[in-house]
Amino acid sequence: MRAYDPNILSIWTLYDRPLDMPEHYVARRFEVRQGGEGGPTHDYIRDSDLESLRGEMVSRGLYCLGRQAGDDPKIIESWV
Repeated sequence: MRAYDPNILSIWTLYDRPLDMPEHYVARRFEVRQGGEGGPTHDYIRDSDLESLRGEMVSRGLYCLGRQAGDDPKIIESWV
């Protein structure tokens, strides 16, 4: 991961066993830049235990946003 940039918001989205990693829960990092540009990064964390993955988000000082209307069914929640 690159150095902190105050103009970029990182959002970690937790997935319930996505098709590319069906044995794991996966957290994928997305970036949003000023003006709304951005998208997925190559950063991810996977774990067979959802609570462990949530613990990793908490240890990074992140806050859970929960599911949003219209989210893909594989999305559990997002963290900022």
